[in-house]
Amino acid sequence: MKKEMVYLKKGNNTEKVIRTELLLTPILIFMPLFIGLLFIYDWYDRGFVEGASGYFGTLLIGIIILVSNFLFDIPFIKSLMEITRSKNKK
Repeated sequence: MKKEMVYLKKGNNTEKVIRTELLLTPILIFMPLFIGLLFIYDWYDRGFVEGASGYFGTLLIGIIILVSNFLFDIPFIKSLMEITRSKNKK
């Protein structure tokens, strides 16, 4: 039997998945936040200060990234906290 199949049949992999999600949480939260703020800063610097109306799309993209990030992050963090609490109680 292949080694990958044995790994999948071991049963409970939720601990490994939770550990991976916890390790990737800073990247999943802070990277889109940084990118969204970078787009908004680019709009402010080049569009608002210099008066170029072509950078309005950059502001829109930055706002979309930030709003979608917050809409995704809040339930994600709540679910991770619930899972870690339930694992600690056992």
